[in-house]
Amino acid sequence: MGRRSRVWRSRHERASCATTEIASTRHCVICFSRLARYRHAAHCPRRSTKNAEDLASDRAVRIVKGPPPGGLLLHKHIALWAAAAVIVLSGCRSSRPCSARSDCLSDEICDANQCVPEQCARTSDCSASDRCDQGRCVMRECLATGDCHGAACIDGACAPCTSASDCGGTLLCNAGACMTRECTTLADCTMGRICNAGLCAPCTADTDCGDPSARACSHGHCVTRECSTNAECTGRELCDQGVCAPCSATLACPNQLACLAGTCSACTMDADCGPGHSCRSGLCFFPCASAADCADPGALGCRDRTGTRSCPTDGFCGGGTGPFPTGAICDACGLATGGCPSGMCDADHRCMCATHADCPAALACTGGRCVACTADADCGCGHYCDAGECHARCGGATDCPGGHCDASTGRCVSCSSDADCSGGQRCYEDGCAGPCNGMLGGGCAPFVTCSATMRCGDCGSCQFGPPHRASVTTCP
Repeated sequence: MGRRSRVWRSRHERASCATTEIASTRHCVICFSRLARYRHAAHCPRRSTKNAEDLASDRAVRIVKGPPPGGLLLHKHIALWAAAAVIVLSGCRSSRPCSARSDCLSDEICDANQCVPEQCARTSDCSASDRCDQGRCVMRECLATGDCHGAACIDGACAPCTSASDCGGTLLCNAGACMTRECTTLADCTMGRICNAGLCAPCTADTDCGDPSARACSHGHCVTRECSTNAECTGRELCDQGVCAPCSATLACPNQLACLAGTCSACTMDADCGPGHSCRSGLCFFPCASAADCADPGALGCRDRTGTRSCPTDGFCGGGTGPFPTGAICDACGLATGGCPSGMCDADHRCMCATHADCPAALACTGGRCVACTADADCGCGHYCDAGECHARCGGATDCPGGHCDASTGRCVSCSSDADCSGGQRCYEDGCAGPCNGMLGGGCAPFVTCSATMRCGDCGSCQFGPPHRASVTTCP
């Protein structure tokens, strides 16, 4: 009785072995097979196609079916050898210790630190009250979504939903939670909310609320439109997302006015304009912090990077006859260009200077202030003015990031010859463009002609090659 295996006494008692055991030499031997179900209580399960291992197993089992000639002692020795053969050749083995499933075979699990055959591969392998969890049949957490308090019942476990199909019935899936449908149309929602995918939610645009001329989305709520501009409001109120309202800390006044007791008025002191702002002649000003601030007329420290076009408007000359659209930048106290070398800037946040040396390299000293240049003479010897900034005379391509150095003038240009252009374009004084075909009228927009210099439109003064500008002076 001290043996680890259990004894069976007759052929009819082989069924007393567990389903994970085989009967061998009147003992039940633990069997770990690669199949989860067993074909016969007296055999380890075989694969559907017998291989050498299965056949050897069959032979080993047949050896122990009856005592051979030679007596019980010989029979015992043969039976022990047969049991070993069954264990080794058929894949039957005694249970092995484990600490994780990776210590076991692919069709085994680690249960109570022992490798045992997995009980299931899917929930359908378990009873109706259980579910399959990593090879084990465990008790279900739920039978329906209603058991999960907002989560979905997926394969017997409560989990966040990913679609309405996880929730079942008429429920909706919203941010991982199963929810009851709240609406079908806008009329089903209250408090100015809209119907979005079956749920009442805040609006995000006027069009969410219906006709934009009559309805507006004001801070997430659909309201009757009162205004579209400030001029449509009375009592110095402002139009705030379709509703007339007094100015406040979150609803700023236009035209550099101060908000005093809910009314837009001229300031009389800095405190009227709010923190970081100053009052000048009844208007509020503030130092810029980024280029986006420069769209506000009250921003200080902004300057334009501009230049002068040499040709009228057309598709290749920037779209206008004024300065090139390089835009305004925030350069309060020269911070965008290294700061004021003198360490001083005025109330308008411009660097103060006596000579060019007191200014950031890109700015010129004019009238005691560092400002954008307008001509080469503003920058001093050895420098030239381009797009409102001073640049040192170039000596090669390395001095002109993204461009080319015109050795004849010492200026950086977009191109100096057709070889600098690609895609069949040619080098013009304003850069690589075109060309169009004057004979065929090709390459230009409808009703736009091709000029003698093979440019679309009226750009007759746009010549080939870099701009004809004076050479940069050198310092004595």
